[in-house]
Amino acid sequence: MVWGNLKKRLVGLDIPPNYQFRGVGKDGSTKILDLYASKTEFEGKPAIQGFILDITDQVDAQKALEKSEQNYKILIENQTDLIVKVDSEGRFLFVSPSYCVLLGKKEKELIGKYLLLLVHEEDRKKTEDAMERLKEPPHSCYVEQRALTSKGWRWLAWFYQALVDRNRKIIAVIGSGRDIDELKKAEYNLRERNKYIETILRNLPIGLAVHEINSGKSTFMNKEFQEIYGWPEEEIPNVKTLLNKAYPDVELRKNISSKITADVKGKKPENLFWDNIEIKSKTGEKKYVSAKNIPLYDQNLIISTVQDITERITTDKQIQNSLEEKEILLREIHHRVKNNLQTISSLLDLQADSIKDPAALEAFRSSQSRIRSMALIHERLYKSENLSRIKAQEYIKNLTDYLEATYDSQAGNIKLKTDVQNILLNLDTAIPCGLIINELVSNSMKYAFPGEQAGTIEVSLLVSSADSISLSVKDDGIGIPDDIKIENSPSLGLQLVHLLVKQISGTLKTMRENGTRVEIIFPKPAVFEEIIGE
Repeated sequence: MVWGNLKKRLVGLDIPPNYQFRGVGKDGSTKILDLYASKTEFEGKPAIQGFILDITDQVDAQKALEKSEQNYKILIENQTDLIVKVDSEGRFLFVSPSYCVLLGKKEKELIGKYLLLLVHEEDRKKTEDAMERLKEPPHSCYVEQRALTSKGWRWLAWFYQALVDRNRKIIAVIGSGRDIDELKKAEYNLRERNKYIETILRNLPIGLAVHEINSGKSTFMNKEFQEIYGWPEEEIPNVKTLLNKAYPDVELRKNISSKITADVKGKKPENLFWDNIEIKSKTGEKKYVSAKNIPLYDQNLIISTVQDITERITTDKQIQNSLEEKEILLREIHHRVKNNLQTISSLLDLQADSIKDPAALEAFRSSQSRIRSMALIHERLYKSENLSRIKAQEYIKNLTDYLEATYDSQAGNIKLKTDVQNILLNLDTAIPCGLIINELVSNSMKYAFPGEQAGTIEVSLLVSSADSISLSVKDDGIGIPDDIKIENSPSLGLQLVHLLVKQISGTLKTMRENGTRVEIIFPKPAVFEEIIGE
């Protein structure tokens, strides 16, 4: 091809003077050669003169450059980050496809336009200031600005790098940006939420403070905390200062400080609550507080909550004093009632000495016995720690002992046994039960064992089910006649038993095998307690 073109030029054909061809070097490698040839004469004959250049390196460099430019183009066109290039006046020289998509504009609409025209007017000043900083080394800056996009105003973050000549004059600026609108919204929402939470914490009705565990430095203190102790936040910058002010007693302060340190290091939450702590406020006022500390070991922080319980402590003391006064008064009332009933019983006893009629005398004795059963309750109550409930076991034992002594048990032939569960009964239940036992035991004593017949009377009071109690009086005497029914008996004592059973919402059953057994089942009273371990 080379020789053919030279011959065409010798005969005068219009052949380009310059063309490239491949040749083989001395080492056998392929070379790219550039030939420049022109027609001339030599010794009167047509000739060709020219020169050949080895442009292999230039061609390889050109191919590498073209490949690099292609790769760069692919990179830019597929880059999700925003890439722009502006001149020294701020006019666009280049915009990446991603930037065009975000703004909803074509490349030709942006090239030559001023970048600042797309920036929100409130952000232009800081953008201009950032651009001004590009004039000084390291000729770079970072700025966040709002730009008008296809979706409206959105926050963009830009890193700008200036290209400068040898005189440090800016010839162009390359910017790499990213859409941070969602991040800015999240930051705004977080700030607002933090403000909301801080407002709540600062206005909580309990004192709250946050300190660093290692240094004791205060990082937060709400209004209630400051009001409880009396000092403003700036006057108690750390735990040590707070302890010095609130606990003027050196020994007490040392003990509290040591306890706090030990409990925090021990990492036992149950030890980090203190109640009824006495402090001294800025005004010198003595107060009582309860405090709880919540360590956040990973954050090196401890949250302290404090509640002023001075009013509660004062009220508790007043209530306690009032209760003690009322307890003394109530105990005295029970004592006086018992004494009055005892006096009435004694008067009946004196009156009985002058009564000759056996029936009238028996009526007096029965009334005296009933009064005594009630007096026993008041006697047990004023001697008891609990003024509203009575121990059934002690009361029934005392009552049966009294009845046994009253009727003299026919020279000891009649034995009284009790089986009473260790429970507490309130007055509304104890008094009817006592009167019922009094009537039934008295009835057995008088009629179940004629002559000097020996026998046994058993009294029991037991929990019979989850919600009921059984009261039973049993004797092994001659038995109650079949024609006598407690529900409609002419006997005043048995009529009283019937009325008392109704009073405690009970049911009565009479059994006549091997003597007489009267059983009353009644519901557990609302205030009921079984005594354990006595």
